[in-house]
Amino acid sequence: MGKVLDIAFVSAASFLGMFILLLFTDKDIRIIALLSAISSFCTAVLINFFIEKRRTKRRLVKRKNAKANIKSLIYLDLEDALESVYTLLSNQYRLDNKRLDSDFIYFNEGSSKCMYALFVFRKYKVSMDDIVSVWRRVRKDTSVKKIIIAVPGKMDSETVLLSTRLAKPEIRFIDKKRLVRLAKKHDMKTDSSLSINRIRFSQRLKIYINRKRTIRYSAYALLLLVYYLSVGRILYLIFSAFLAFLSVFSLLSKNEYESLFD
Repeated sequence: MGKVLDIAFVSAASFLGMFILLLFTDKDIRIIALLSAISSFCTAVLINFFIEKRRTKRRLVKRKNAKANIKSLIYLDLEDALESVYTLLSNQYRLDNKRLDSDFIYFNEGSSKCMYALFVFRKYKVSMDDIVSVWRRVRKDTSVKKIIIAVPGKMDSETVLLSTRLAKPEIRFIDKKRLVRLAKKHDMKTDSSLSINRIRFSQRLKIYINRKRTIRYSAYALLLLVYYLSVGRILYLIFSAFLAFLSVFSLLSKNEYESLFD
């Protein structure tokens, strides 16, 4: 709703500003209203484009941060990794009676009296033997009903199927994909988070100048040229010439991506 109100406000301001500006040209009121409406529409399209682009960039940065934070769990001490995953889960679920003991965090969920044991594998790839080893350590405690195993690294399907053959206590996995979703939702942060590299100026320039944008720049240049012919303001002609230059430069630029087969 906020986005719609922002676009409506800016479009209305653009229409009013252009309408007042064109009143000093002694043009027909219908032409002034038409040009103002066109200006308002173009402004709305541009504002919507930049808002969506900003939102997309924020989502990508947030997801990249989440992946980096989950990957960093592999390099943390076991206690720090356990605390990070437990905090992440406690933001999503009601966890109570937390207790750290012998490389595990024990807790209850909500009003349930069932005891859970949380373990985090700090390995690039988890094998069946790793799962069985953890299960054998925990099954000695008869109060534990389920083992929650967080896997920030890789895990094949055979290892996942192993959990169906182990009972008392049961095994539940929290894989990398689910951890990333939780980290993205709750803005997880770790001390060893990986920094995100900024896009260089040359790479950013390629985003705005490429063949895909030629038609867009040409259309904007033509619209400003129509403004110039209708109003006679030299400023419209300057911007029109600039956009025409960008459209030609974009047309002559190389493709954004090279083809796989020549």
